[in-house]
Amino acid sequence: QFYDVLLETLKERAKFGPVAPVAPPAPFPVAAFHPLRVLLVEDNFGNRQITLMLLRKLGYKPVAVEHGAACLEMLAKQDYDLVLLDVQMPGIDGLETARRIRAWEKEHGRETHVRGAAYVCALTANAIKGDREACLDSGMDDYLAKPIHGADLRALVERVWARKGTPASGPGFLSEQAG
Repeated sequence: QFYDVLLETLKERAKFGPVAPVAPPAPFPVAAFHPLRVLLVEDNFGNRQITLMLLRKLGYKPVAVEHGAACLEMLAKQDYDLVLLDVQMPGIDGLETARRIRAWEKEHGRETHVRGAAYVCALTANAIKGDREACLDSGMDDYLAKPIHGADLRALVERVWARKGTPASGPGFLSEQAG
């Protein structure tokens, strides 16, 4: 009897055509659990697009600029929790940009992450030991080697969140210098 009912049910469903497979639910974006304001500073168009795509897959809406001077201008307008900073750029390179960010934060009492300092992560194709130390010595908090991978970026977000706990608040970077 069960077999007959099953057969009839399958025949009825067959009249309506094949049933489209149900896609598995998309993974919940990391940004929903760890909201961060992200600034990407990358002069290479291809690297910038790939990193933006990876950040968007994690649920973020990053802002991207092409060089260090533009980074400092953006920080004057908005606080960012995470700054992904290319090391080798024309004009103000990533090392000098990081030094300027940290100098401003120290001058304005924001030298700790609890007090609103940005988490600055170097992005570089040079994954040799001396470069990592140079990045950290310039005031950066972390270091990712290019090409950037989604898993590495996700792990970085976890480290940022563990350090910061909550998004930054307070006046914009350099806003006091502008006024």
